[in-house]
Amino acid sequence: HAENLLHVPLLVIHGDADAAVHVENSRHAVKLLQRWGYDIQYHEMPGWAHEDLGQRLAIADWLLQHRRVSEPKTVRLRSTDLAGASAYWVSVRAFENPAEIVRVNAQVLQPGVVRVDSTNVAALALNLPKPFRGADDKLEIIWNGEAHEIGLNGGEALLGAAPKAALSKRPGLEGPLPAVIATPF
Repeated sequence: HAENLLHVPLLVIHGDADAAVHVENSRHAVKLLQRWGYDIQYHEMPGWAHEDLGQRLAIADWLLQHRRVSEPKTVRLRSTDLAGASAYWVSVRAFENPAEIVRVNAQVLQPGVVRVDSTNVAALALNLPKPFRGADDKLEIIWNGEAHEIGLNGGEALLGAAPKAALSKRPGLEGPLPAVIATPF
């Protein structure tokens, strides 16, 4: 789910003697995220295993120096369920197929104009920050290559439609089975 970390600064600290989680896992993930342009710092601790690593003060200092972008022009997300299918100003409201992964890449091209490329999305909502909305209460949204002009309702634009089946997957009723066991009735 690396897409979801696009605007989140990352700090990875790993002991090179870690027998529980091999250090190569972190090295590989960090190289990929660096290649994709993510804000990531990696510190490998020689001789340390899978423990505290003695880095509490360094972590606190790093956290105080970094902030996630609060209003990005580009939003990427990937999720296996509707509970995790929202980021910043994009929220997926319905799957096309609940057995597949949801992917969204949304970008403000200019104020009032948004491009959304998605897979496995039947319905979504865009709640753009004011600087991205444009002058009137309408957005031009290019969703998977098709242009739509959508009026804003309280700052939110809704696209698509949830399936009509009575028990269709939707927020609050998306599953999976472990959610049924862990959710109070």
